Amino acid sequence: MNVPALFLVPYPIETGYAIDSYVAMFLRAATRLNDGDATSVHFGFTATGGHSRTLPPDFDRIVRFDPLGDSDSERRELVQYIRANGIRFVMLLDVQPVSPLVRLLRDAGVDLVISYWGAPISSPFAAPRRWLKRVNVLLGGRSRVDSLIFESKAMAELAVVGRGCSESMLDVVPLGTNPARFQVYGGRAHIERSFGIGPEQTVILFSGHTHERKGIGTLLDAAIQLCGEEGRRDLFFLLCGNRDGEADRWLQQIRGTAARSAVRFAGYRSDMPLIMSGADIGVIPSSGWDSFTVSSLELAAAGLPVVVSRLGGLPEAIVEGETGLIFPPGDARALARCLADLADHPDKRLALGERGRARVHREFTLEAQDARLAAVFERRFREAKHDGRSEPPAAHDISSPETASNEAECA
Repeated sequence: MNVPALFLVPYPIETGYAIDSYVAMFLRAATRLNDGDATSVHFGFTATGGHSRTLPPDFDRIVRFDPLGDSDSERRELVQYIRANGIRFVMLLDVQPVSPLVRLLRDAGVDLVISYWGAPISSPFAAPRRWLKRVNVLLGGRSRVDSLIFESKAMAELAVVGRGCSESMLDVVPLGTNPARFQVYGGRAHIERSFGIGPEQTVILFSGHTHERKGIGTLLDAAIQLCGEEGRRDLFFLLCGNRDGEADRWLQQIRGTAARSAVRFAGYRSDMPLIMSGADIGVIPSSGWDSFTVSSLELAAAGLPVVVSRLGGLPEAIVEGETGLIFPPGDARALARCLADLADHPDKRLALGERGRARVHREFTLEAQDARLAAVFERRFREAKHDGRSEPPAAHDISSPETASNEAECA
């Protein structure tokens, strides 16, 4: 199949964090769609100086894209790029189901427009407001995307109960990882040497951003209970992913408690495969929102049982009682019970970890992720062509304020 594709990312080219992994994933899946030909794949970023570290060094098929831009020149540049390169398929990152930007793309001759969401698209709404949202989507016409892709069923459900989307518009593509990266040896010796952990201690590992929504406060409260109230000295809490200064507020929470000596913020690290392979329990205690996280797969790929909160797509990342445990979000005592159970029963945690590792190998590799994403691209493109959704380019619409206004009204 030959489908020139453009991926519009509303961030600078060198953003980093999870955006890098998205760019790499989109490139692989679109190349797969085009039977291994990457020359038909293009990207757009809000600022294009420098270079994305996830794209090949000689990759030059890049256009400037600003979803909030309101100048005619910016719109014309994007439209001219689309027409000059024969772009047939555009995927937007985190753009609402109905947006003037979508009409702009259709007027430029694009056949298929998909929006990819790595975050919640909406909060749930009561029936009256939900129906208003649904009417907005139904009447979206040429400003409505053809499909929305989510990383978990829970996130896709928010598009129904929050944005009023029909289920026929939704696709779920879980993330994947490379499990071979996390099957390394020497991890235990590495973390004992790096962090002064004793061989008798059970290492509980968190890997991710240390934003408040990630439930760091809940994890530290569980540490206070276990190390303070219950007097345990056999546990060590290792938190990786904090940037400069981010740990300060959390250390205040455990200052003067027995948990202080059992908690270490290790920062943003390049040796995570070794650290994961040497830990005993993985934990994702999110309390705000979360989707189907890569860290849950990485922890499982390293052979760790994973404890997650019952929030968003996290419960889909494990099989409760088989590869990990689930606790109510924000419930530190319930989290403490889960961690104590696994710490006190090494055979159980080893069994859960091995089943989790096998599940990642079986279902959640990068190859499986890319194949699922490319399959969605191909199916949706065939549907769009069959339905005849695209129309001849309408040049007179390109610079009109109605077409180019930003999508905030649709949020």
